[in-house]
Amino acid sequence: MNNKSKIIPLYKPKVWLDTPLDYAKRIAFLAKVLASGKCSVELAKEVNKEIIGIVEYLNLIQQRRILKKQQKTENMKTNKNITNKRISSKWLNSLEQNEIFVFGSNLSGFHAGGAAATAMKWGAVWGQGVGLQGQTYAIPTMQGGVETIKPYVDEFLSFAKAHPELKFLVTEIGCGIAGFKIEEIASLFKAAIDEQIENVFLPESFYQDEKMKL
Repeated sequence: MNNKSKIIPLYKPKVWLDTPLDYAKRIAFLAKVLASGKCSVELAKEVNKEIIGIVEYLNLIQQRRILKKQQKTENMKTNKNITNKRISSKWLNSLEQNEIFVFGSNLSGFHAGGAAATAMKWGAVWGQGVGLQGQTYAIPTMQGGVETIKPYVDEFLSFAKAHPELKFLVTEIGCGIAGFKIEEIASLFKAAIDEQIENVFLPESFYQDEKMKL
């Protein structure tokens, strides 16, 4: 017989069998023994103990199956969430023809440092602080608080939805020179997830924020 000792009920069945059906047959047999009226009091106690042990063992197996199924479901949800994450690379050295580098800028369009300086090599225009420029898209982040950035993010997301042929690679805008925290900026892009804007790719750090959970 196979050793089933990995699942141990309070009272082990005396006979280890292979399938739940085998145990059901064993219970039926033991029930007949009891019903025959030919067993002693001591034997009847032992038979009852074995029936209880088998039932408990089968219940444990069922519980384990339920837990395994629940875990599988959770894993599927987790895998789905991971698959649904559209992550932009932290370091970009080149762009494909349809890719747009989304960076944080200032309203004056002085692209002197950080991602803004990098954007210059892909078509960012000096003196233009908002919108599409070559293979870049500027979102102003240095004009005030987070509430002043949101309208520009919303405008960007609307633009992205209107241009599904383009792939927008968002950087950690506002989290460098502008001095904002990841969680302050990440939530501004929640609509990209909620509305499944599939051509907007966000920094992996944005997905760590609780407000961004799927």
